[in-house]
Amino acid sequence: VIDVSANGIFVCTDRFAPLQPGDILLDLAVFFPGAGTGLSAGTYMNISRAKVMRATRGDNKKYCYGILFDLTKGEEETLLQYVRLRERELLRKGMF
Repeated sequence: VIDVSANGIFVCTDRFAPLQPGDILLDLAVFFPGAGTGLSAGTYMNISRAKVMRATRGDNKKYCYGILFDLTKGEEETLLQYVRLRERELLRKGMF
């Protein structure tokens, strides 16, 4: 995971995945890492629907994908809670 927001995720991997812009992804299971324990250690989330917006291969030879979430209200609340928690952690460390 390179970046996560309330709208989507940008992820890079060493392994190729046959994803193209416009592809619809259903029933994603995603782990968002944290820096502490409990909820701040990270959270698993099931995301019912998402769309691939970008598929690139970086200079570092990694396969990178920009994915836009189409969240339910409950998914949105869970993800926003995680994003806010991570922002607070980074602010405390002076990294944000």
